[in-house]
Amino acid sequence: MQAGFAPHTEQVNKEAREWLMLMESGDALEHEREALAVWLAASEKHRDAYQQIELIWSDLGTVANSPQGEALRAASVPSALEGAWGSLVSAARQFFNETVLGALPQAALAVASVAIVAGLFYVSQPEPAAFERYATQVGEIKTIQLDDGSEVTLGAKSAFKIRMSEGERRAELESGQAFFVVAKDASRPFFVDAGSTRVRVVGTQFDVRRNQGRTRVAVLEGVVNVSSSVVGASGAADPLVLRAGQQAIKPSDEVLRRLDDVSTTELGAWREGRLVYRNVDLIDVIADANRYFKGSISLQATELATLKVTVALRVDQVGFLPDMLAETLPIAVERQFGQRVVISGL
Repeated sequence: MQAGFAPHTEQVNKEAREWLMLMESGDALEHEREALAVWLAASEKHRDAYQQIELIWSDLGTVANSPQGEALRAASVPSALEGAWGSLVSAARQFFNETVLGALPQAALAVASVAIVAGLFYVSQPEPAAFERYATQVGEIKTIQLDDGSEVTLGAKSAFKIRMSEGERRAELESGQAFFVVAKDASRPFFVDAGSTRVRVVGTQFDVRRNQGRTRVAVLEGVVNVSSSVVGASGAADPLVLRAGQQAIKPSDEVLRRLDDVSTTELGAWREGRLVYRNVDLIDVIADANRYFKGSISLQATELATLKVTVALRVDQVGFLPDMLAETLPIAVERQFGQRVVISGL
């Protein structure tokens, strides 16, 4: 280990330690890794503090596997734990080198001591259950029964993963759309992450769609809490509480906002092979359609992205959607080789 750690404020050390623990846990999600990159880029002090904590953490593996570490993990009564801790501190001081510890501010030394204990108990715990991943092909809709009695209907060309533990049920929608019927269990909340958007429920029915960096959450039954890690110009938005018929959207790099209420008929339509849109942005309609179309539909003119669309069709009619849209919107449709369709402005 290097000697002469540079001192940092207690807050910077605390944040660095929390980021490292999250990364080492194996539970870090895409938006959390992106947030860490932003934090590191914000300050040289952030990067230096994180590197220092990484060095301490890497050395914990050696300490944890030492005879003193084994004794601490095996201790089952306070007196034995106290004795093992005393031996561990002595070994840790030799391992880290007195000059290094002396160079650390008192707060950072305390952090290192706590990290040693946390690291020992962390490595002694059983490995967490792995995520199970599910995916569908273009035009495919699949229903998945979970071990807790919950049910997930995965839309076309979609992917999500799920992990169950004693304290929680955690899913991540990687892409596409999924409808969740969550079995009620107050002792194990159900989380769904989609980019920087997080949904938390105990038992309810709701729909999550993730396309083009935008996430929409709509509720069919019960109550859903929706939050986001994105901070806007006026600060972080408060979490939203959605009830039956309510929906919200989180565009990329923007805060959550509510949308007009949606009918229960619209929410359930895609699971029955029908696509129903009412006052929806053109870009979202096209992204949805591409999950059911074996070719590709692209929007050439970005200024058309927010044109509002109201249309209904069966999933086997998606190939005709561009022409249907051209009847009511100021767009031109060009069909190219290989089932490629390009939409542009007039």
